[in-house]
Amino acid sequence: MKVSRQSPRINHLFFADDSMLFFKADIESCISVSNIWRDFGSYSGLIMNLDKTEIKFSPNTPRRFQKLLSETLQCRVTDKFSKYLGAKIDNSAHDKVQFQMIYANLQEKLQSWKGKLLSKAGRLTLIKSVLTSMSLCHLNYYKLTKAEAMKCDSILAHFFWGSDRQRNKPHMLNWEAICKPMNLGGLGVKSFSEFNQALLAKQFWRILVHQNTLLSVIMKAKYATSESPVGFKCPRTASKQWKDIFSAKDVVLNHIKWQVGTGHSIPLNSAHWPTPTNNVENQPNRVSDLIDTTCRWNRELVCQLYDAETAGMILKTPISITQGEDKLYWNGNNEGIFKVKDGYKKLTESRQLSLNRNQFKPWKDYWKINLPAKVLMFGWKLCHDRLPIAENLLKKNYNIEGNCVFGCELKETQNHLFMDCPAAKAVWSIWVDEFDKKDLLIHILVTCWSIYKSRNEILFQQKSILPDHIISLCKEVQMVWKLGVCKDDIRDMVCNRKFRDHYTQARESQHADSLRVYIVYQNDRRGKKRIWGSYYNTPNGHCVSIVGMVAPSEEQLQGTMLKGIRETLQMLRNYQRSHVAIFMENKNLTSKMNNHAEFGNCWGTIARDIDTMRLDFAYFECFFMDYIDKTPLNYLRGAQVGIYYNLQGL
Repeated sequence: MKVSRQSPRINHLFFADDSMLFFKADIESCISVSNIWRDFGSYSGLIMNLDKTEIKFSPNTPRRFQKLLSETLQCRVTDKFSKYLGAKIDNSAHDKVQFQMIYANLQEKLQSWKGKLLSKAGRLTLIKSVLTSMSLCHLNYYKLTKAEAMKCDSILAHFFWGSDRQRNKPHMLNWEAICKPMNLGGLGVKSFSEFNQALLAKQFWRILVHQNTLLSVIMKAKYATSESPVGFKCPRTASKQWKDIFSAKDVVLNHIKWQVGTGHSIPLNSAHWPTPTNNVENQPNRVSDLIDTTCRWNRELVCQLYDAETAGMILKTPISITQGEDKLYWNGNNEGIFKVKDGYKKLTESRQLSLNRNQFKPWKDYWKINLPAKVLMFGWKLCHDRLPIAENLLKKNYNIEGNCVFGCELKETQNHLFMDCPAAKAVWSIWVDEFDKKDLLIHILVTCWSIYKSRNEILFQQKSILPDHIISLCKEVQMVWKLGVCKDDIRDMVCNRKFRDHYTQARESQHADSLRVYIVYQNDRRGKKRIWGSYYNTPNGHCVSIVGMVAPSEEQLQGTMLKGIRETLQMLRNYQRSHVAIFMENKNLTSKMNNHAEFGNCWGTIARDIDTMRLDFAYFECFFMDYIDKTPLNYLRGAQVGIYYNLQGL
């Protein structure tokens, strides 16, 4: 079967215990398939379940012939396939079966969980870890309408606030506020609409970048345009699934850029490369036409084609010296790879930018406080003034009396309950003297939580509680929580230290016989330059320079370091050094180099060059050091911007 003239033929789709076969509707094909099923069962012991097997014919196949072929295969005929990998794959564009499955799935899960037995912190954990992941398969290729997304959000909201069929509990804060990131005052729950769009965008990214996968090959054969490697079309006759995926393309395309390898794959008229502002004789068509035979930019040609600002930007773009391929990267994160969580951030940041970020700065530290999740959840509601106390419930038209439960006959408001009530004042006046300023926020949260817990016991259990009891509760819970945290911290610190010491010793023994190369940099603020150099020490203590470099101060430090490492490896490779250990003061870069991490920016070209060059070494590894001697950089202090090699030999 072919989906277009240019696409490859497909005769099967196999995944786990779900299989699909495509073959010609004739007796010979059906007998062959039947024999394959029989032989497979006899060899493996796995017998086909014919009750779950269906056959679908093209509309041109006569009914009488369909019956004959289905009897040969001993399976039933269907006009629509039921499910493949748990999803409906054979529905019209207007069919709501997919949404009904998602919705029913959510309802089924919610009914099986005992929401009444969980705190809000527990419900939040379930929502994040289960509810938003259980529908991933469907949401990867099916676009929810606005109404459908709101309906799914509504299910989560009801579960979070504890509502069920018997009782509808008040929603103290709107769902949009809860879906804000935790560092902006929300709880980090994903909104179904944006989450669905980010998942669809992930599929578009896979089609765009993973060119050897069956999905990419087929979709590009049917919907790609020849003008650009990132160009796609979506005609009216396109499938519902492709229309849904195509609708999310901007999340990817608005944030992609090129890492320049040879330049052969990058047209100059690409939407993701600067458009030439001038015309020249023998107008170049591709970026490769702007690169000379020494793998450097043709400065004269670039300056002729572009205005000064654009030309300067292009000339600073790194080029591969190992004939690496051109590569698309997504600049929405540091890895350069589209991820659903980062795509979701891009979709929601337009709303977040309208907020004053400084206003929410404390939230970042708030969620790191060493207290139980239920207390942090209580504090979150307290900060938003959304505790289910009398004042807030009266605003929602609840028919309650609304007086303070501690017996002062005043209306219960948040300020009254925690500050102005005589019982609260008594607690603060006695307990505040014992506060340790170091853990002031913990003391305040624990005290407020104890007051609120006592208030609920008076209201719902008719207990009689005095301020002394509240203070005793504060001391008790704070001691239990603090001791629990400290024990875990001490145990983790001991385990981590033992592992770190053992790991360090093992690594140091590996590079004992290697050439120890030190890479250092210094900022020359007066000259607005960054001086960088690599060197090693001989056994008699003599310092030998390998490569020196002077770069503009505005250039990213990461880029400067990567360029320097590449030049150093080039020199060491030329002098046939096989065992190299590189030491530098940049911990982040050291980790990335050792883990072969992706670089989500233009410097990824150089990082890929380094990965290629390191294959020429029998041993190569990077190490972090807190301090490295920078004296060997002195010879570069008066130098101009450029690269300086040790021409005396290594």
